[in-house]
Amino acid sequence: MTERVIEILDKALPNKAKICMPHLYKSWDEYLKNFLQHGGVIEATPVCLPNQISSPSISFMIEPNGDIDLIGSFD
Repeated sequence: MTERVIEILDKALPNKAKICMPHLYKSWDEYLKNFLQHGGVIEATPVCLPNQISSPSISFMIEPNGDIDLIGSFD
C-alpha cells in the first residue's frame, strides 16, 4: 500500500498543489525539496459542489523510510 500512496502523491501533487506562500517557494520542486528536508503539512479538499461541502479530515504521517501511520480522521 505504501508504494501505491507514494505513486499517487508523486503523480497528483505537482499538478494539483497550490503553494499558499509563493514568495517562499517559487515552484513545486523547491517546496518539495524543503518539505523532504524538514517535513510539513499538506491539506486537501475533496472536489464537490458547494452545497455538498463538509469538512472531512484524515491525518497521517509518511515517514522518510516510507512507513505510513494513520493519526486520525473526522468529519
